[in-house]
Amino acid sequence: FIWLMVEPEQDVFDWSLYDRIVRDANARGLKIYATIAATPAWATAGEPAVGVPRHVDDWWDICYRAAARYRGQVAAWGMWNEPNLRQFWAGTRWEYQNVILRPGARAVHSADSTALVGGPELAHLSSADWDLWLQSCLGVAADDLDIATHHVYPSGVSASDVTDKLEAGGDYPWDPPSVREVIQDAGWWGRPFWLSETGAESAE
Repeated sequence: FIWLMVEPEQDVFDWSLYDRIVRDANARGLKIYATIAATPAWATAGEPAVGVPRHVDDWWDICYRAAARYRGQVAAWGMWNEPNLRQFWAGTRWEYQNVILRPGARAVHSADSTALVGGPELAHLSSADWDLWLQSCLGVAADDLDIATHHVYPSGVSASDVTDKLEAGGDYPWDPPSVREVIQDAGWWGRPFWLSETGAESAE
């Protein structure tokens, strides 16, 4: 759900694409998980799409409007896409948590009490400190999130590598932990966890 497409100018909205997607998905009996992301140029002092919103109220507003417009039609909303990668988020972890994650979740819940909110939608890459991000975000936003969401792809072409990353930690202390270990340490264990993005080559 691309914010810069929906609100290319402040308070100028074009919902037509998402109206069609939501209508057609619901007509087919599909449940929608919509991730909101990508800052319009007018809303940031940084680079469009990845820049930190200049005013948190602008982000709160688009999250509220989207959840209110599609109340009862979108089952769950995600807060940004892979913010631990610079190509998707130019801000810090603190800015993501306090400008995007928590305000966006609260806006969605205010607009649609039946909708679920997921996050932090991280890329499972040690080079992007996924484990530090996940533990920190779940600790900070535990009261605002309904689901912990995460993106894991296999290192090669074996789909079993995905579940290994979820369940099995490394053999050595310097190896990255499993996702299970991180959510246990964050106090999230027993609450909903969704693998919201993954994939493996079909040839495998």
